[in-house]
Amino acid sequence: MPYKSMENLYSTYCDSLVLKVTRIEREIERLKNLLIANAEGHKETNDCIITLWHGVTESEVTKDNIYAIKRKESSLLSVLYRLDAEKDELIASQHEQEDEKSRLLQLRASYERKKRKWSLCQQKVKRLRSVKKIALEEYSIEECIAWKI
Repeated sequence: MPYKSMENLYSTYCDSLVLKVTRIEREIERLKNLLIANAEGHKETNDCIITLWHGVTESEVTKDNIYAIKRKESSLLSVLYRLDAEKDELIASQHEQEDEKSRLLQLRASYERKKRKWSLCQQKVKRLRSVKKIALEEYSIEECIAWKI
C-alpha cells in the first residue's frame, strides 16, 4: 500500500531530523561552554594587564622596566585580541547552529504534516474499502433474497 510506505518514509525523515536537532543542541551547549571559558580567559588576561601596570607604580620607573612591561603588555594584548576573535567566531558559529536548528524544526513540522496527510489518506482508503465491502455484501444479500422470491 503506497500510503503506508509514504507515511513510514516521512516518519523516518522526522526521526532523523530529531537526531540532527539533538546533535545541534549538544553543539550549541558546547559552544556556550567555550564562550564561558573564553570570557574567563579574557577576564584573566585583562586582570594580568592591570596588575602589570600596578607593579610599575610601586617600583622604580626606568626605561628598561617600561620597555619590559610594554613587551609583556603587548603579548597579553595579542592574547586578548585572539580571545576576542575566538569569541566572535564562537558567537557566529552558535548563531549558525541555532539557524540550522530552526530550519530543521520547520522541516520536521512540514514532514509531520505530510506524514499526517498520508496517514489520513490510508484511513480514508480503509474506510472506503470497508464501505465497498459492506455494499457488496448488501448487494449479494439482496440478490439472494430476490432469487428466493
